[in-house]
Amino acid sequence: MTTEDDGGFPEIRRLDQIPPAVPLGWLVDQEAEYSLRLYANEFADYPHGIEERGTVGDALALLAIQEAMVRNILHGRGGWIWETVRLGASWREVGAALGIEPDDARSILREWSERRTEEGTGALIAMGDDERAAVT
Repeated sequence: MTTEDDGGFPEIRRLDQIPPAVPLGWLVDQEAEYSLRLYANEFADYPHGIEERGTVGDALALLAIQEAMVRNILHGRGGWIWETVRLGASWREVGAALGIEPDDARSILREWSERRTEEGTGALIAMGDDERAAVT
């Protein structure tokens, strides 16, 4: 686990302690480390050489990190939908990939695009008329 002492982030106990632009890969690595320590609590002799057992602090960190992962993934989902459609996938294929109806996939893209437009980086601005009509 990284801490300020070794040049990393401070120990995590709350979501607001995780910077918003942390790469998903870092979150995944941290999630794995905290999870292993907590899993070690379930076994008297944990087979993977984890000597340190999980604590309440580890459990709080794990919850915060997992929430940050979910938010990170959901925040960018519309962008990946847009890229998938732009590369030629049908809405039926996009919906199937997400396990949802095509109209629900369109709604996700529309909401993402509207949020980006409010932020001044709107994806609909970059779309041609035909593409924009397919989303809205």
